[in-house]
Amino acid sequence: MKKRMYILLDEDLSNPQKVVQSSHLALEATRSLGPLLEHPSIIVLKIKKTQIEDLKSFLDLKGIKYVTFYESLVSKITGIATIPLTKQEGKTLQHLPMLKNEDFKEYL
Repeated sequence: MKKRMYILLDEDLSNPQKVVQSSHLALEATRSLGPLLEHPSIIVLKIKKTQIEDLKSFLDLKGIKYVTFYESLVSKITGIATIPLTKQEGKTLQHLPMLKNEDFKEYL
């Protein structure tokens, strides 16, 4: 079964920043968490910047490995990327909203 890498992004980022930061996070996760045996799907979720620390603690509690990305241009962590998870493991994040087409309506 295909696994999913979850990218949790600060919803206050501009849409172009969301695209760039999600790419940074996917690359950082692949670099830091080890090589991937298969190409996972990528699910991008929106989070409030105030949730980042709580979500890190939550992932630690659940035993889910992750990386964060610190963007020096804005001097903050802009998001979190998990290792690829099974569908069942990913259910632990189902309470977070997914980034959708409507979030990019000014670009469509």
